[in-house]
Amino acid sequence: MPLADDNLGSTMIGERVGSYLLDEEIGRGGMGAVYRAVRVDGEFEQVVAIKLIKRGMDTDAILRRFKRERQILATLDHPNIAYFLGGGSTESGSPYFVMEYISGRPLYAYCDSERLAIRERLLIFRQICWAVQAAHEIRVVHRDLKPSNIVVSAEGRPKLLDFGIAKALEADAEMTDHEPTATQLRVMTPEYASPEQISGEETGPSSDIYSLGVILYELLTGHRPYIIHRNDDAKTKQIITAEYPLEPSDSIDRGEGLIPIDGRPSSIADILNRRRTDLTELRRALKGDLDRVVIKALRKSPAERYSTAAEFADDITHYLEGKPVNAEHYQPGRITRHRHGHDKLRLAILPFNVLSSTTGDGGDEFVGIGFSDALISRLSVGLVIRKAGCISHNACWRVRELGKRTEKRCIYMKTAG
Repeated sequence: MPLADDNLGSTMIGERVGSYLLDEEIGRGGMGAVYRAVRVDGEFEQVVAIKLIKRGMDTDAILRRFKRERQILATLDHPNIAYFLGGGSTESGSPYFVMEYISGRPLYAYCDSERLAIRERLLIFRQICWAVQAAHEIRVVHRDLKPSNIVVSAEGRPKLLDFGIAKALEADAEMTDHEPTATQLRVMTPEYASPEQISGEETGPSSDIYSLGVILYELLTGHRPYIIHRNDDAKTKQIITAEYPLEPSDSIDRGEGLIPIDGRPSSIADILNRRRTDLTELRRALKGDLDRVVIKALRKSPAERYSTAAEFADDITHYLEGKPVNAEHYQPGRITRHRHGHDKLRLAILPFNVLSSTTGDGGDEFVGIGFSDALISRLSVGLVIRKAGCISHNACWRVRELGKRTEKRCIYMKTAG
């Protein structure tokens, strides 16, 4: 049965496209739909996915985007990217293309239903980085990376889909992006858009790195890094371009921003159950190295993120193998490099003579207080006190307070005569 243009806005199940019969709709977007289809020309048996463009959406910009996606897919060849099998036009001239059919589930649904632990989630995420790297190596930027565009097969292999707003970084006029900024903003997904993308600026591979960072944040924590206001574009832009999220390890007990599970609201208990862990163990797993890895990908400046998706994947590998990660601890305006493996304790031993609180020596008391003040101002330092010099003027309390404020550091208090 030939394809009727006026049916393209509704379901096409039962219609024939080329050698294939459409038998199930598996995805729908603004400009078209994707169908599961079976080959019916008698040559051989085959199940595929076919993407069709709506006739009512055949503006020059959408046709150009559709054909660009088809061309980009034809150039990609990677085990973690859905394979392109062919394409053409219907009898009435509507374009379509044929892809590998993947029997699987969206990324989060797969990980949650299989109750994958943090390590298992990282192994899947690393493959996604490799797929993005393969696209970047042929100068293709996806620009719409999000969990719904990643399907995981029954064998546990993630597949990257939907290059509908991808961009080829080359001068070929036919492949150059001519769409106005307003159009790009309408088709992207704000929750996963980079600061430069949400601002309507030029985007490159680093924009995909940022989107991968959002995905990893959510995959590990079950929380969104930001609470996006879909009905307030100005607020959304402010959040994405200027505000930093909590580190992943600090976000896991938040009662807001939880990602739904199986289409229903989730709870912290749900998140922990789907990761086969408890709150203490999850925080321990994320604290330190994984915090730094995720936040590096989410930096506001493209130049401060991972330079490539392969570099991002390498740091995941470092973590999985128990090696130091390359990501630095980051605070806006301050970067401190850590190269001590999985958050090893750091210890400073200060070998001072006795500063007795009974001598009445005001100078000694001043030294004790002064050192505690200095250390409190540098919250990444561990301290061993061998003597009693900080006892006067509650200085010992001040050093204990340092211990509370330096999170994972260790303060060892001891007096000696």
